[in-house]
Amino acid sequence: MLAYSFHTLSDILEATLMNEISIAMTSTLFMLMASVITIEEEGEFPSFFTFALFSLTPLILITYTIVVGEIFDSKMLTILGVVYGISGFFIFFSGVIIWRLKEIFGRKMLVLSGSLALIGLHQMDYPFLRPIPWFAPIGFTIATVLTLTLLYGIFVVFRSEVYFRRHPPTTSELKEGSFLVSSDYFNRTMMPKLKEFPVLAFVRNIQGSDAWYKYFVTRAVSNYEKDISPTDLPRMLELSKRYLQASKGGVIVIDCPEYLALYNGFEALLKFLATLRDMVVVYKGTLIVITERGVWEDRQWVLLTKILREKSL
Repeated sequence: MLAYSFHTLSDILEATLMNEISIAMTSTLFMLMASVITIEEEGEFPSFFTFALFSLTPLILITYTIVVGEIFDSKMLTILGVVYGISGFFIFFSGVIIWRLKEIFGRKMLVLSGSLALIGLHQMDYPFLRPIPWFAPIGFTIATVLTLTLLYGIFVVFRSEVYFRRHPPTTSELKEGSFLVSSDYFNRTMMPKLKEFPVLAFVRNIQGSDAWYKYFVTRAVSNYEKDISPTDLPRMLELSKRYLQASKGGVIVIDCPEYLALYNGFEALLKFLATLRDMVVVYKGTLIVITERGVWEDRQWVLLTKILREKSL
């Protein structure tokens, strides 16, 4: 954002060299940001579609350069136009890359990804619209609105980075590990130890405590900050990872595994729980899955107990 602001200021001051440097910095930083957060959040490289689109870069930039060269007689304007075109394209491409994070951040990602892509496109049209006097205030207004929208998108998407750090969990009284427990055992043995502890809970049946970070699992999501869809397993994993990263020794509670299995299938539930178990091991936390033996088939129960330790059911 600092680099983009620097670019806007240099444009107002008509400092050509400073403008070109700031443009290059802006596109480079946006591209780096998009690549890093995509790989970090998804745990993998961008999709085949992204690479396919990226492979068209030479064709797009050569076409853009030819068009700019045909329109402008001045060598300086041509060079400036090419700089804007290349940097604008990479900013646009950054927006395309991070769009895949919508599975984690939901519709909020549309604001961030969309504003980033539009900033890139607006920068690409700059060489063509700059000579038009009456468009100057309109272009500046568009750039300002897009910049503010981008700032808002960054805030709403990434404020969850510090969400769990407001009240970082201390070490709980429970043992580390992953446990499969009945609702009765949980209420009698575990709940009293967790009333004042900042548990991360994905629940449908238990009320929990005001100290908990609670997400109600429902198909009728009305509040993105408090509700979560049973099919949104990637977001549950992402929230769990950030919670455990905030402080080792965190406790995650899930009281509706059968509900998750209903919407995702039993195999998907197993993979989800196995991933959570691995996270808990890495960050030395505790995973508690509340369920009843009677709701599962024998084969399913055996597989569940291979992933989670059965505790006094």
